[in-house]
Amino acid sequence: MRKLGLLFTLILVLGPYFVYAQADKHVIMVSVDGLRPEFYLSNKWHAPNLKQLKKKGAFAEGVVSVFPSVTFPSHTTMVTGVSPAEHGIYYNAVFSYDSTNGGIYWNFKQIKKKTLWDVARKAGLKTAAIVWPVSAGAPVDYNIPDIGHMGNDVLEKYSYPSDFTATIKKEILGGVDKIDVGDDIAVAKIGAWVIKNAKPNLMTLHMFGLDHIEHANGREGEAVQRGLSKIDSSVGIIWNAVKEAGIEKNTLFLIVGDHGFYDTDISVRPNVILAKEGLIRDINKGDWDARFHTMGGSAFLFVKNNDPKIIGKVRDLFDKLPDNDKKYFRIIDPMKMKQVKADPNAVFALSALNNASFAATEKGDFITQRKKGGVHGHFPDTKEIQTGFIAVGKSVRSNANLKEMRLYDIAPIVLKYLNLSLGKLKGTVPEGLFKGDK
Repeated sequence: MRKLGLLFTLILVLGPYFVYAQADKHVIMVSVDGLRPEFYLSNKWHAPNLKQLKKKGAFAEGVVSVFPSVTFPSHTTMVTGVSPAEHGIYYNAVFSYDSTNGGIYWNFKQIKKKTLWDVARKAGLKTAAIVWPVSAGAPVDYNIPDIGHMGNDVLEKYSYPSDFTATIKKEILGGVDKIDVGDDIAVAKIGAWVIKNAKPNLMTLHMFGLDHIEHANGREGEAVQRGLSKIDSSVGIIWNAVKEAGIEKNTLFLIVGDHGFYDTDISVRPNVILAKEGLIRDINKGDWDARFHTMGGSAFLFVKNNDPKIIGKVRDLFDKLPDNDKKYFRIIDPMKMKQVKADPNAVFALSALNNASFAATEKGDFITQRKKGGVHGHFPDTKEIQTGFIAVGKSVRSNANLKEMRLYDIAPIVLKYLNLSLGKLKGTVPEGLFKGDK
């Protein structure tokens, strides 16, 4: 009984201290969509802010993504610490059995696991999500969600507090009519305003302008450098806001990414094979037996009722293709799918090789030339698909090379710094990140 009494006394005495300690800490997590490690590792690329932060803190030579390595599943893994199979955000686009357009994942209610935002709010911490995927309706104090192409009315409806968008348009962006969430500088200015005015304990902010440029141009070129320069300036705006807000000494500043990029000039259309075999008749009427859901660098097979005869037939069709066709993809079998915890509803998947990418159409030729560009979505062991990571803070080692880490490790880093918990997670805090770690 005395021990219980002592424990209760300690909780009463030290409890407020822990709450204060959490409230005095800040995590600013900036996601650069399409961030590649060479942007801050190589002299080829001009990114002075990223390179300065890399020297100031810890960095990774590569971060392994999830499968598929696309934006929405990746970002949801960063805020949950679990795989797509567990958090339920399997792709960017929702697979629909009776349509080629099932919409996107965008509403927080679609996430099946607790998030960093949930546990931060429960601890009484101030939070913000700026253009973060699948954040509409998220439990945060400041929110401008990423709602894709659903329009300004939806953006306004799910942004809060109630006067936030009006403040952004008038005070932050100089009297604009609409908020352009694709403008990285504008997004950075919004984030900077929130940091200086609200000093959030946890902010997750997403910029995707560079991703669009890499899709259009591939990995190289002047356009990519211009996009990177804009991102670099945006990061500088946010970092300067941290210093101007007077919270630098208590802030863990994270630069994260969701995927790298892969050059492509070959289009592979796996549904053409299925249509020719009579397995696809009319997708929009749900009249099909087997069908691939494509994600740029990957394609996921769905078979109605998981009919083993149909599954066997499709596998046989792709196994027996000529080597000159098979060189453009590899089959990710059910065991590997289970190992990486991809969508459990898909039978198996294809991952692109040799500058190929996948298209959803069931019409035309199986393999054809396409305009040169960039894609992602590949199986996460694809080197070009690795993304980047930089961490800066008083408790972070300087110029510390963490080598390779995983997207699963992002949430544990945030949780450790803010003294929060999401239970048992797959990821771990990388060795050597924080001072005092071995």
